[in-house]
Amino acid sequence: MQAGYKMLMLGTFKTGALENYFVSGFLKLGFDVEVFNIEFDYKDVISKVINRVNPRFLLKELNDKVIQLCRKKKTDIIFICKGMSLFPETVEEIKKYTKLIVNYNPDHPYEFYSRGSGNKFIESSVKHYNVFFSYSKNISVSVQEKYGVDSYCIPFGYDSNTIDKYALEYDDVYIDAFLFFGAWDEERSSFLNDVKRNDLEIFGDPEWKTKTTSKEFIQQNFKNRKLYGSELYQKIKAYTGVINLLRQQNLIEASHNMRTFEVPGYGGLLISQFTEEQASFFTPDVEAVYFTSPEELNGKMEFLKNNDQVVLEIKKNALNRSNRSGYSYDERCKSMGSIFDKYL
Repeated sequence: MQAGYKMLMLGTFKTGALENYFVSGFLKLGFDVEVFNIEFDYKDVISKVINRVNPRFLLKELNDKVIQLCRKKKTDIIFICKGMSLFPETVEEIKKYTKLIVNYNPDHPYEFYSRGSGNKFIESSVKHYNVFFSYSKNISVSVQEKYGVDSYCIPFGYDSNTIDKYALEYDDVYIDAFLFFGAWDEERSSFLNDVKRNDLEIFGDPEWKTKTTSKEFIQQNFKNRKLYGSELYQKIKAYTGVINLLRQQNLIEASHNMRTFEVPGYGGLLISQFTEEQASFFTPDVEAVYFTSPEELNGKMEFLKNNDQVVLEIKKNALNRSNRSGYSYDERCKSMGSIFDKYL
């Protein structure tokens, strides 16, 4: 793989964003990486309404800035993460100012299951990319067939920098309970409310509190805050297990999400809704635990609660699998780097 590629990455770079892991991985490979934030901040109700009626009105200035920036830079690669705020004609224009333009989309590029998962700009832009990356094998195949764009599957991963930073600090911590962390949605809250275990602790955004007033279990077990950084790493590793509820799109695609790799990669026990793709990454009941219903989840939690040695063995197996199979974001960037070599 050639080091020294000059890359401009367009995306969102807030805490925990996927883009940050990619930047770190490409820098380790010797790439010269510059970033530009293309997330538009809808600060008030009026701007949100305008965005629904005529998004181009608010986003024109941002798109002009992106074109001006790309025109000035001499890059080998323009790497766009998702790109909901970029017009298709912007993507087509900036393609002129680089050797290779690629996209990584952590959602489906043309089937949208929620408001924030995509828009018409993303769907209309796919054809303009030289290379399209998706976390899902099935999506990669469909993009290749539908748009004729070279498409590759690069699954999600885990941040090895987090392990390097916090591993020694939390080696001896153990919490005799189960963890769920993530954004609220109605399906997730209803599922967890059906589980009703007092040893299940929930962390996430305030909507877990404000939108579940009729769900007594959620109200009692929500810890009223999110998890980040060292505390997130510590809790993933320390709890008996981490519950992973997939989005509807992941279940339809039979794919995975970011938790699939974060939990085992940080030394935790993944307890996830079953998909064939996840089972190919982590062997059922050996490297992860899977379920298909609240009742099955409850039964498996009860078993794990009373079998500490099984919990420790699965955690150990999953961590070894993560290391052995190269599931870190650094390794994902190496895979993308090898693909870049084919085009540059």
